[in-house]
Amino acid sequence: MSACRLLCLLALSFLQSSVWAGPLSPAGPEELLSKFSRLSHRVVFSAEGFCWPDQRLANKYPEVHSGKRYLNSGGFMGFASDLSLMVQQWKYKDNDDDQLFYTKIYLDRVQRTKFNMTLDHRSNLPT
Repeated sequence: MSACRLLCLLALSFLQSSVWAGPLSPAGPEELLSKFSRLSHRVVFSAEGFCWPDQRLANKYPEVHSGKRYLNSGGFMGFASDLSLMVQQWKYKDNDDDQLFYTKIYLDRVQRTKFNMTLDHRSNLPT
């Protein structure tokens, strides 16, 4: 089983066993994995229409021609190796804002490229 497949299956298992208000794919983990693979990125975050928690960062986001523009850390998936490297950068307190942490990584073009990150602008994934 590939690392991506395993991570997607684990993520879906976690979502199904957690408090969850979003839609889950009726076809299950296979469809989720297929949709993730079609995005051709190693890390995908959900997107939202409001820049939070720091609205001053809104103009730093890449332009989007369709869909939502801003990172939402409430839903994301990716290769375990990339996510592990990403979270190892956390140098904050446990109660600091994770969305701001991920936003700063995403807005850094070098890191966005390094992790091959994207946002799910049109909500293709059930995150």
